[in-house]
Amino acid sequence: MRKPLLFLAATFLLLIACKKEPTALSPSQQAEAYYNMLAKGDYRNFVMGTYGTDSIPEAYLLERIDLLAYHVHTQQQRRGGYVRFEALEDVLLPDSTHIIYLDVLFGDSTHERISCPLVQHNGRWLMRN
Repeated sequence: MRKPLLFLAATFLLLIACKKEPTALSPSQQAEAYYNMLAKGDYRNFVMGTYGTDSIPEAYLLERIDLLAYHVHTQQQRRGGYVRFEALEDVLLPDSTHIIYLDVLFGDSTHERISCPLVQHNGRWLMRN
């Protein structure tokens, strides 16, 4: 009776030890993910990906979301909207900030390069203003 129980316990411990944690996104992948939220109209989650927004009043958060929606609407009218964001380069600064350079493709086929600074906070990559 002891051997099967010991075998089960050893198997269980081995499974726990071998279980892989989901890999966190790299700073470049996270920047792309945030900006793809923007392209899809997920303004709230885009704004919540900014460092410090977890402690602002709801009214201010809603104001930031509205301003962002207005900006995206303006880009839609002027340049055909956002089509794709692609991370090109990740520059690590001495203070552990990652500057991600992204290529933005607009609906009118024009491109623009933007930068997105990211800092790690509580295990998450957040955009810094």
